[in-house]
Formats: sequence, structure tokens, C-alpha cells
Amino acid sequence: GLTMTGNTRCMYLFTMHSGQETVTPVEEMLQTLSLHIAVSRRRTLADWSYDLCSPFWRLYANNRSGAFLIVQGRRIDLRPDRIYLIPAGVAFRTGLEREVRHDYVHFYLNGFPASLHRRLFPAPHAVPIDAIVRPLLSRWRAGLKAGPARDWTAFGWASALAHAAVATAFGTLPSEEREACRRWLTQANDVRPALRALEEGLAHPPDNETLAALCSLSANHFIRVFRRAVGVTPAKYGLERRLAVAAGWLVGSPRPIEAIAAATGFTDRFHFSRSFKARYGVAPAAYRH
Repeated sequence: GLTMTGNTRCMYLFTMHSGQETVTPVEEMLQTLSLHIAVSRRRTLADWSYDLCSPFWRLYANNRSGAFLIVQGRRIDLRPDRIYLIPAGVAFRTGLEREVRHDYVHFYLNGFPASLHRRLFPAPHAVPIDAIVRPLLSRWRAGLKAGPARDWTAFGWASALAHAAVATAFGTLPSEEREACRRWLTQANDVRPALRALEEGLAHPPDNETLAALCSLSANHFIRVFRRAVGVTPAKYGLERRLAVAAGWLVGSPRPIEAIAAATGFTDRFHFSRSFKARYGVAPAAYRH
């Protein structure tokens, strides 16, 4: 038979009477992933010549051929029967052969380490406009066409479309990359409280002793376990997350740079600017504009 402790039995009875399903470890870890829409826009491209590399993802959908990307010397033509995901951190150039209508979304995908992110998504990903994607794309475009009066509609469908596109991208990963995801989910279980604390403590980053205590580990052992699971030290992971959040606020909010620096745990604007430029290659003020 099965022996239950008092707490276990109470939880079992609560689950039975409330209809609540017990969350699996994988589900609990996946709940830490978040997709946040920053921008949902439409514009007509008559000229499109940029060198880009962003801390956020981009989703592109054009009404006809004519625009293209250059990624590591390879040309990618943006076809109208595809939507395109350009992951964060991928450097690319844009080009245009004729005028096109360009619908796009900028979004942040947070919750797993940059080292794993770079491994899983080193290049743009073309998503076919299939039976699942097509109605989401149509509803998003209808909101964009309606203009400012329906901005909230376009923004909502942009989120649905981005979630579907990212799910498709994950579903097409090779088996070895899926295994890397599985290992991350398994290993990150040991440091999940620390990951949550780093996300919630942007303004006052917790030190290693605090994070270790949350995981019931000694400080030295915690650092080793964290690095094995995440690929970087707790300090580096925390810095990456704080800078990514700051980048989102720079382009998605009117907050002063000094306020963003304070809200992401930097001692002053100078300290923030130096760290931001080291990570993204430009100062915060230039990045905002």
C-alpha cells in the first residue's frame, strides 16, 4: 500500500475535491519561461538597410517577396508564405529589392540561460503558414489594419502568434537539442528557487549565500551546481537577466535611464551604461534611439 504523511494526505484530498491537477516538475520549470511582447507594428518598406543584433526576438511577416536578410554571409529571402523568427543575439543585415508591406513583432523570451538559448537558436527560423498559424496571422493583421483604435486587439493576437511560432520552432529542434532542453529542465530543478529569486530581485540582486540557502546548499556547492545546470555563474546569469530587462524597458517604456539603472540593481547610471555597452555594444541612450 501507499503510506501518506499528514501534509501529503491533505494535499491529495485538496486535489481530489478541488479538481486541481498536480503540477509536474517539467510543467513547473516551463512556467518560468515567459514571452513578453514589446512592439507590434506595420510599416511599408521603401528602404531597409540595417545592421541589427538585439536582446529581443523579432517576428517578420511580409505581404510579398522583395525583402531579405544576410546572416553569416547567407541570404535569406523573406517569402510571403512564411513568417520568420529572428532570435535574440543573432546578427544580421537587411536588404530590399522592391517595396513591401512589413508586419513585425518584437518580443522577449525569458526564463532559460543565454548559453542554452544561443545553442538552440543560432539562426533565423522560417515558420510555414499552416492551419494553426494562418488564423492567428489573419487576426493579427486585421488588428494592424484597423489602426490605433484596435491596438489592443493587434497586440493580443501578436502574442498568440508569437507563442505559436516559438512552439513550432521548439518542435522542429533536432533530437540532440531536445535532449539539451531535457537536461536543462532536469538539472535546473536543483537551483529553481535561485532562478526565481534572481528574476524577482532585479533591483537588489541576492548574493550567493542567500541563493544557496534557498536551495538548501552550501555556497560553494551551490555555485558548482548552478554553473553545471545553467552554464554560467549565478552572478553572470543575474547580470544577463538584469541587462535584458533593462533593454526591454529602454525601448518599451519612457522611464529615465537613471530609473532603469536603479530598478535593475546598478549603483548609478555610469555603472549601468558601462555594463550595458559591454554587453550590447552601444550605450543605453543610443540603444533607446
